[in-house]
Amino acid sequence: RWLQQVELLGMTLDDLFQMVTAGLAGTTPHMASAAVTCISRMVYEYKEELSPELVKQTTAALLVLFSSPAREVVKVRVSACARARLTALGC
Repeated sequence: RWLQQVELLGMTLDDLFQMVTAGLAGTTPHMASAAVTCISRMVYEYKEELSPELVKQTTAALLVLFSSPAREVVKVRVSACARARLTALGC
């Protein structure tokens, strides 16, 4: 569904992924948390279509963010790790 809308705008999935990744630099933990949730969902849904280099760069940014002690980030960290495990298992 997202992919069709992105293509209508003349963008690639990688372009959208980069825009969502920019949310990791949000000024509040809530914004960063929402970006992590969206990124993990996008990776889960479109793992075959995303470029490996972009996923690698985003993973590095996520690992830096995950060092935050903010409650919102801690909660989303657990969710993102669970989704990453499902993605790796091919579920």
